[in-house]
Amino acid sequence: MSKLGKSILKDMESITTSLMELDKIALKPRIFANEEYFKQMIEYEETEKNPGYENRVKGLKMMQEHAKQINAFSKAEDITHLFPQYNGILKELKNKKPNKQGASCIVF
Repeated sequence: MSKLGKSILKDMESITTSLMELDKIALKPRIFANEEYFKQMIEYEETEKNPGYENRVKGLKMMQEHAKQINAFSKAEDITHLFPQYNGILKELKNKKPNKQGASCIVF
């Protein structure tokens, strides 16, 4: 569990750093990581209904979800921001006293 937590935190830091660097060197603003951009593309496909639009909409919805996850990772300050449904459990682990061997939750 501790190893997974450290890996997630490392990935969060890497995404944040990479996006900041990309913003710094990019000539154009990031549009492909923008959920709104995919929403507009989905609306266009659903309005036009050209042959094969269902598959395109399906793919665009997957990319929209991916953009949403990247956005969440880049803005998260710690693991509790990524998994709000587990905030109660994570608080308990954070406040739990170490056991006799000194083991505790070191993710935080």
